[in-house]
Amino acid sequence: QDGHKEDFLTPCQKSLHRRSTLGTAASALESHNYKVSSLNFEDLVNHYSIQDIRQQFPQRHVSEQQIAAIVHDNGQRLRLGKRSSFVDRLKKQRQYLLRYSGRTVTRWILTIVTGLVMGLISIMLVSCTGAIAQWRAQIMHDALHNWRRSMSKRMIFSTFVGCNLISALASSLLCVAWVPSAAGSGIPEVKAYLNGVRSMQKLADWPLFIVKILGTIFSVSSALSVGQEGPLIHLGAIMGSSCTKIGGTLSTLLIHWNALKKKKHRKKGHHRGRGSARRHHNQHENKSQRQNNKNLSKKEQLLNWTMGELSHFATDAERRDLVSIGASVGFAASFGAPIGGLLFILDDVSSYFERGLLLRMLVANAIGTFCLAVKHGDLSNYSIINMGTYDTPDDDIFNNRLVEVPLYVLVGLGGGILGGVFCAGYKWLRQNITSKFPSAGTGHSRAKWQLLEVATVSILTSVVIFSLPIASWTCKPITIANIPDLTTFHGNATAAVQAYYQEQEHKRFFCPPGEINEMATMMFGSRIDAIRDILTDPSAYKQRTLIYVGFVFYALTLITFGTAIPAGIFTPTVLVGAALGGACGNAFHALDEEISPSTFALLGVASLLAGVQRSTVSVAVILVEGTGQIKILSPVIIVVVIARYVAESIHAVGIYETVIQYKQYPYLPHEHLKRYYEAVQVSCGK
Repeated sequence: QDGHKEDFLTPCQKSLHRRSTLGTAASALESHNYKVSSLNFEDLVNHYSIQDIRQQFPQRHVSEQQIAAIVHDNGQRLRLGKRSSFVDRLKKQRQYLLRYSGRTVTRWILTIVTGLVMGLISIMLVSCTGAIAQWRAQIMHDALHNWRRSMSKRMIFSTFVGCNLISALASSLLCVAWVPSAAGSGIPEVKAYLNGVRSMQKLADWPLFIVKILGTIFSVSSALSVGQEGPLIHLGAIMGSSCTKIGGTLSTLLIHWNALKKKKHRKKGHHRGRGSARRHHNQHENKSQRQNNKNLSKKEQLLNWTMGELSHFATDAERRDLVSIGASVGFAASFGAPIGGLLFILDDVSSYFERGLLLRMLVANAIGTFCLAVKHGDLSNYSIINMGTYDTPDDDIFNNRLVEVPLYVLVGLGGGILGGVFCAGYKWLRQNITSKFPSAGTGHSRAKWQLLEVATVSILTSVVIFSLPIASWTCKPITIANIPDLTTFHGNATAAVQAYYQEQEHKRFFCPPGEINEMATMMFGSRIDAIRDILTDPSAYKQRTLIYVGFVFYALTLITFGTAIPAGIFTPTVLVGAALGGACGNAFHALDEEISPSTFALLGVASLLAGVQRSTVSVAVILVEGTGQIKILSPVIIVVVIARYVAESIHAVGIYETVIQYKQYPYLPHEHLKRYYEAVQVSCGK
């Protein structure tokens, strides 16, 4: 009534009325021994809820314990005697499956569908990128084989650059010409949406979904320093948002289907016969009409379900939950970390997290990672990035490795410096290069500049990748230590070396016979395999090789991230961190043989991820889940905390917040707001 009363008041009278209402609330709180200078809105709402309950039951004595139970039991109705309210009877009718309502069952169905579809999409991305990379490797192998006969190095280089350039331009052209919002990682858009503000693009957009998949396949296959983990998180958010529109889509289809059936039924009514044939036709028609009525009731039930239950999920609250679930599945499938994916959303992406969402998200993550395990044929291998095997020389991590803590601090400092410089460098490059492009409203000139930028980065990347393995110091001989097993060849080392050499022929590059090129192994091979090999044993590579790989991919990632292609930075960041951390581990191992280089390769990954993304809890958990070694947790925590604070001293925010600021997305940052607000007096102006 007070709300309707304000409709007939002047602005000044409205202010006075609100001040009197505020005074009433203050006096009510004062009667409960609350301070009038600060208002606790939660207690205020509870107080008026109690008054409302007393007014609903004026002739019944309701105790304070009953009122407290009503207020704190999520709005459950008070039952007096044997009489139940209409809401209680309605809820009882809706609990038809395992005492759960239809919306609860539908909510779980959509959760399972999101996890299953994201698992299948992950399999498709891994299979397609692997097939294209294998096709490119086969072309390079044939070119190198022909070079030893008649083909020149210039022709091999042209073939390599051409294959990469075609893939990169195909990825960029899809984004520039069809869906520009598909370019980039996609995590900043998801983060802006989950922090309370709708981003500039629509998440539930099927062209965006298709272009993101195709563009990611081409960009990852183009030898650029990008990864597929960020786009996979974006795809999960798109899939979750699209599930909320299933109700409206099915309702439209059912309505059109019923209209088409009725139209066909009316046409049949014009072709009736006469006499006995007509009576026979009428009997058959009555029978079919009864069957149609029975079937129509089922269709009406399905229509009511789609319009009533599924249409309920076309709300911002339900859409937000499914977007969080989809993004979590994408992250979990990337690192094989179901719990890490959950914590990534909780720690780094979403500002509000409902407690009931934990179980749904964990189930969806388990389904998505299980699909990858089925694809790999091994339940212990359920990720895209394989962290390899990790062993520590001893089990007494606190006693025997206390002297390594200063080395952990050094790794954390290095990762924090590189992470802060990366964020600052991205901001400088985008403001001084991309922002100089013509605006989108000036015809196709901006699209041409974006394609030219992608082509330039692709050619530069191909030149660097092709040039580094040519150095003579990158070749190393095949020794017995490189051969995994001699028992297959009955101890014959010569036969084992020959068989191993045939398998490693594509790694020879321009090295002489009997040698392999370890630089070409990481440059032309799979980045995932390179990460696994470095984390497993960094000492298998030369110190110079690890340093070159780390800094070269660091620079290539910096100039590639932000171009008009779907690109993530998880894979190149992990590769750079593993290479530089492994180089530090080899140097420390030369000083003390008890130090494990693999430990510092993993700590390099943790420090660089924390420095670039400013994630702490999720980074620690995904590394523990990915390696399966809980004893590395303490060093990881030390490194992550140091790297984050060092990076923040160089650049205030992480890479995703930097992208949000550059693209000017509406975003509500994480801030510590006061729970209690001071009461102010409302005065009328003249």
